[in-house]
Amino acid sequence: MGQGLAADATLALVVDLDREAGLPNEAAVLRDAIHEFFSQRGQAYRRRLRELLRVGRTSLVIGLVALASAIALGDFLAGLMKGSRIEEIIRESFTIGGWVSMWRPLEIFL
Repeated sequence: MGQGLAADATLALVVDLDREAGLPNEAAVLRDAIHEFFSQRGQAYRRRLRELLRVGRTSLVIGLVALASAIALGDFLAGLMKGSRIEEIIRESFTIGGWVSMWRPLEIFL
């Protein structure tokens, strides 16, 4: 079972220097640098998430078109081969291929 911190827990960061503290404002400079580092990291993660969702939306549209086309084409080709043993194989093959085209969008959004 995972352990977590309470929402109101106080956190501290201890920084060991290999030299004596010099300037009186070093603590403030360090604090600002840490804030800037995590701010930039947060912005980078938000940009990556926006890009992933944009790719997901594009992939979803392409996948849905491919799925609909594969089902329609499978039905059409199966209709041409009415009464043949291969009719069902063709229909199912195109249906499976259409669903495979949905793999990436489903992976992104699920």
